[in-house]
Amino acid sequence: MKIIYDNHIFNISARKQAEALIERQNRARQAISQCNGILVRSRSEQPLLEENCRIIADICDYPCVWIGMREGGETGTLRPTAWAGDMSDFVANITIDPASEELSHCPTKRSLRTSQPEWQWEIEGDEEFAPRALIKQFKRDGLHAYLALPLKEEDKPPFGIIGIYDYAAGAFTPEEIELLTELANDLAYGIVSIRNRRRRQEAEQAYHRSAKQLEQVLVQTIMAIGHTIEIRDPYTAGHQQRVAELATAIAEEMKLEKDRIEGMRLGAMIHDIGKIYIPAEILNRPGKLTEIEFGLIKSHPDVGYNIVKDVDFPWSVAQMILQHHERLDGSGYPNALKGDEIMLEARILAVADVVEAITSHRPYRPALDQSIALEEIGSGRGISYDAAVVDVCLGLFRKEPAFRFQ
Repeated sequence: MKIIYDNHIFNISARKQAEALIERQNRARQAISQCNGILVRSRSEQPLLEENCRIIADICDYPCVWIGMREGGETGTLRPTAWAGDMSDFVANITIDPASEELSHCPTKRSLRTSQPEWQWEIEGDEEFAPRALIKQFKRDGLHAYLALPLKEEDKPPFGIIGIYDYAAGAFTPEEIELLTELANDLAYGIVSIRNRRRRQEAEQAYHRSAKQLEQVLVQTIMAIGHTIEIRDPYTAGHQQRVAELATAIAEEMKLEKDRIEGMRLGAMIHDIGKIYIPAEILNRPGKLTEIEFGLIKSHPDVGYNIVKDVDFPWSVAQMILQHHERLDGSGYPNALKGDEIMLEARILAVADVVEAITSHRPYRPALDQSIALEEIGSGRGISYDAAVVDVCLGLFRKEPAFRFQ
């Protein structure tokens, strides 16, 4: 339509077409903005796809938008996983087999091959685009144009497609396609990020499961070692287990970290492993030991340390074993360490070891009363034994319910 005003001719149709094109481009920009907002917040793939379909269809006023993903890798069949618009029944049944010779002119197949946007400005009657029955449905619904946008990661083949239908023949100008391609690239980046995040989480979960299994094997191995020691020394059967119970209870009362408490427990379970080196007749002798025999007994922390020092424990088990007979004033063995030279776990282990030993039967004496054990650590508080550890231990036996060895 043309009008003349003040000797000037104005083409109203051309102006309206230009305005319509600008409007479509502005809608595409708005869709990009909103889809990117969703992308920043998304933590899972399916809601992201559904929201993108809805936004593109609503804002750009397309009758149908769908997103399909390949199944089984880079050459797999493509099926829709999300869609929006008035043709959900049709979209839900789409299946694209890239290896098939059928529908070779379909923009979706072309886009999967070329990794570029592909479109059909007039789909009516083109049986290379879709089966005849589907062409009739397009005609009935007034659909004329179709655009396929690849979803891809860098130079890899597309892993998905955004499919967009329009009522207008010749729709999708180069500018609009460029904007929608930007949207597709942003979405592809978001999908890849979500998948990578999921893979990392799965890998971490698998690692933690593996680490837990290894830890369980380690615990079982430690318990087996502890049992082996007790077989050789039946008079102290259960000693390491009971020491571990008390040492763990002390560590818990002192609010040590959970992992550190577990290391404390397992270290205590084998703190006397070095006694495996000592002849059974010395361990089980009811009478007084000679100086040489007692020297052998005193060597068990060193021996135990050498046995486990090369085992890659996640805790300082070897040092616990080496130091559990050290005393704050330097009167202990094997290295006469003093004060803070002795690690906290070993200071806890020392108190628990003394209390259990005094209250248990030994070849050279019967079990003594609990009060004697508590008096021993109390009198050595701050001298031989760590004051804080002693206070916690005494508190455990005095509070209700009082600590009891199992």
